[in-house]
Amino acid sequence: MKLVTFKVRDQERLGALENDVVVDVSLAHELYPLELLEDGDDIPNSFPHTMIDFLELGQDAKKYASNLVEHVRALSKSRPREIEQ
Repeated sequence: MKLVTFKVRDQERLGALENDVVVDVSLAHELYPLELLEDGDDIPNSFPHTMIDFLELGQDAKKYASNLVEHVRALSKSRPREIEQ
């Protein structure tokens, strides 16, 4: 997973480049079911939109972002038509 910054309507967003597709990690955070969080996950309620803010959160945030990408990947395999735009 490679972390990237991209813009949507002039707003910077945090993303993860996965197989030539950018996953909007901020949006994935908003949609991530809370029951999938592991005990001890220290994730802020408001997920950062910039790379600098994200990196300042440390290793827990990187692990969480990886979990978000895995969740999006699983959703795309199980429900491809629902998440295509």
